Amino acid sequence: MTVWMPRLARPLVALAALAFTVSACGPSEEGETRKWDANKLLVQEFSSKFAAVKPAFEARQQEAQVAWDKAKALTDKDQRAQEMRKANELLTVMLTPAQDIDRKFREIDQLRTDPSLVVLPAYQLNPVLQATDWQVQQVRASLQTGPSTTPGEAIGRLRAANDHLARAREPLDRLKAQVAERQRLQNAATAGQAAPGSVPPGSVPPGQLAPGAVPPGQPMPGSLPPAVPTPAPDPNGPPGNVPLQPLPPPGTMPGAVPPGAAAPAPGAVPPGAPPAPAAKPF
Repeated sequence: MTVWMPRLARPLVALAALAFTVSACGPSEEGETRKWDANKLLVQEFSSKFAAVKPAFEARQQEAQVAWDKAKALTDKDQRAQEMRKANELLTVMLTPAQDIDRKFREIDQLRTDPSLVVLPAYQLNPVLQATDWQVQQVRASLQTGPSTTPGEAIGRLRAANDHLARAREPLDRLKAQVAERQRLQNAATAGQAAPGSVPPGSVPPGQLAPGAVPPGQPMPGSLPPAVPTPAPDPNGPPGNVPLQPLPPPGTMPGAVPPGAAAPAPGAVPPGAPPAPAAKPF
């Protein structure tokens, strides 16, 4: 059923593009003639592809041919072009849904082999492919058996086939959207991770200190010096014998006079100390 699809795809697309280009402009005898020739080829192609609507296509072809011959017999050029367009429209109304079906068949075939889907596990992809393939087979069968003899019946049949194909691809579209969303989340998570060796925002590079930090081993500004431990009593000495502690350097004892400085007079107040209160008389 799909052997002829690649062979006919390009000619059909080219003919459809030619017909659309001509119809987009104003009616002219030359343009309508080119469209008429393209439409007749499309009728032959779709009559062979969709056997169920072939009788209807043939009947509409004869009807359009009669209208075309009458249009060509008119003497007024503008009126002739208008009637030639009406003859073309008799074919276009049937060809448009047939072209849509042909395009949707190709889109589904491409979607089935989409690179983002074929790498999925079989348990996830196969049920979706089976559901899509079943509906596509139903549409193909409806266009091959049970002939439609009238154009109206064929148009309704072609439009129904279009609706079924739109539903047939929905499972694949949903699966592809899920894969794309999962990939988007993975990319976002990867972008949020720091590269090896990089420093996170707000962190200090290794070997550097933050502003105001104290180097290791140095006391904090304003902190007390470490306490000097009291030596333990000598167990071999007399009771209460405590080894003498070494004296601090000169000038560091409380009340000591720094080297080279004169000793204060008796009763003098050290510099910076508050004055002593006056003695009260008895």
